[in-house]
Amino acid sequence: MARDNTKYKFEESVYGKGRLVHAVVATYIERYDATLAQLEQIFPGALQNKNGNVFITQQEYDERLSKSSDVENRFYNKTEDRLLTHDGITIYVSNQWGVGNVEGFYQQAIKQGFTIEKIISSSQATLEPFFTASNENTISPLNQILYGPPGTGKTYHTIEAAVKAAEPAFTWTNRDELKAEYARLVADKRIRFVTFHQSYGYEEFVEGLSAKTENEAIKYAVKDGVFKIISNNARKNLEDSQRDQQSLDREQNFDLALDAFKLSIFEGVGSLSLTDETSGSQAFSHSLFEEPANSRLTKAVSIVNVEDEGFRYCGDWKSSQIMKFSDLKVLYLAGVKTRQEIKLFEGVSGLAKQHSSYFLKALEQIEQFIPKELPQFEQRKKQNFVLIIDEINRGNISKIFGELITLIEPSKRKGTEEEIELVLPYSGDTFSVPDNLHIIGTMNTADRSLAMMDTALRRRFDFIEMMPNPELFNNKQIKGIDLTRLLNALNKRIEALYDREHTLGHAFLFPVYNEPDEGEAFELLKAAFKNKIIPLLEEYFYDDWNKIRLVLGDNQKSDELRFVEEHNEPYDSLFGSNHGLETYEESKTRYTLIAFDGENSVWDNPQAYIAVYTSIK
Repeated sequence: MARDNTKYKFEESVYGKGRLVHAVVATYIERYDATLAQLEQIFPGALQNKNGNVFITQQEYDERLSKSSDVENRFYNKTEDRLLTHDGITIYVSNQWGVGNVEGFYQQAIKQGFTIEKIISSSQATLEPFFTASNENTISPLNQILYGPPGTGKTYHTIEAAVKAAEPAFTWTNRDELKAEYARLVADKRIRFVTFHQSYGYEEFVEGLSAKTENEAIKYAVKDGVFKIISNNARKNLEDSQRDQQSLDREQNFDLALDAFKLSIFEGVGSLSLTDETSGSQAFSHSLFEEPANSRLTKAVSIVNVEDEGFRYCGDWKSSQIMKFSDLKVLYLAGVKTRQEIKLFEGVSGLAKQHSSYFLKALEQIEQFIPKELPQFEQRKKQNFVLIIDEINRGNISKIFGELITLIEPSKRKGTEEEIELVLPYSGDTFSVPDNLHIIGTMNTADRSLAMMDTALRRRFDFIEMMPNPELFNNKQIKGIDLTRLLNALNKRIEALYDREHTLGHAFLFPVYNEPDEGEAFELLKAAFKNKIIPLLEEYFYDDWNKIRLVLGDNQKSDELRFVEEHNEPYDSLFGSNHGLETYEESKTRYTLIAFDGENSVWDNPQAYIAVYTSIK
């Protein structure tokens, strides 16, 4: 992803965006003995944002802090960063500057006579998780799972994997082009995305019953899940690509006729006569949805609605039925003309056979809308479809796939010599998985070990390991902190104390690597430890702070560089000499994580981070 790496040379120093603003305001106060009122006039808050602030006073800062600690992340608040105006007011300068607002401040500074040189550098490319501008025509496996510890770019990398599977010949030069192609394929419904979780099941993934109220009664209809939908779309494309032009034209003209027929219902055009008794006697109009008698199929049976799946009709019986569009299409394409032929035909639902008279009359009406001049349709080409399953290991595979787990095997796919079809339990539809449907899963090994994966799933997928890659940082240093050595040291210790599946991904430090301003990059490193690394270590080691301090190398540091403070408290001082506790030690050791905020915090000392890895060669 493109990133603005512009730096600014001011007063013989080079700054990033936020630090430039701080330096200019500080210099203006020093050069012109500026008061608070003068600063507010020269650098109004609108330069930062419509309702923003270039800076705020100590009083405003304290008021915001009392309501939310978020203010600490939005202003330079260290002691050395606070500025004092000529009239004795302490101010905090905002650090919220980017491409969208720094240009206005830059222009205002130029107007005040400051000389600022823009340094636009393209020498450092923005680092992205496992991103490669690939022009290779590689063959993607039908079933693959990207697995690894958190922060290794699994979900991020699925965009590339999905596009390669859907369009093997597509090439790109940057990620924006890749994302544009991914968005196009999603819009065309050739790529779908789903996330598994503990309560996800067969009914959501394949098909299930959906309840709704109709005439104050609860009705149940079969609702297709994402896997069934994309499988059917892929299979339809596969079948169309293998058909001759004549049969393809016939099907597509039926679709046009069906759409025109449905439109005539809503527009009140034409008539529907599905039996000889009512032939030509009833016209469709909007009132058919209000008065079923206006849309009779027989004297006792009427259409009551047009739904996504088909025509809903009912009669003297209590419940209504759905005349599926798919059944009507199959009958039309097969050239079925009599009730006896329908009853012997295997490709339609049992309802079509039971109510064959209604289906035949509906077909007669639809055929009236077949265009006299048939448009020519292009032969459809075989296309690949992709289903992305994020966190595939968090779901109950047996519960979600059910009997369909067999069908995803490459050798059992539709179009292969050993293809298998099954009958779905709710709809009764015949179902198969075509060989142009790719399934891409992602798996966080810290959430569930690969060894615990469902065996049936493991046999049917190719597993692609994505482990932390500290070498991507190329030993870049932030205030002397070597990012490659830092991540390597942490992961070596985690692997020794736990396992390699719970190591830390390189993506946690990408914002640090990509930030051109060293001061801001260090703040991002501190934030990565505070919001990502430490919480993960707490989860991995179940609050065993002795192991956490070992991972951080605190046992090999001097006291002033330790992130975790150790306290030994004798039991006698806690409970008195006659406490009666049966213990093997005389004192209790407890640990305290040093606060990230506050004056002279160890987290603000680069040497504390360097000391994490200095003992490892």
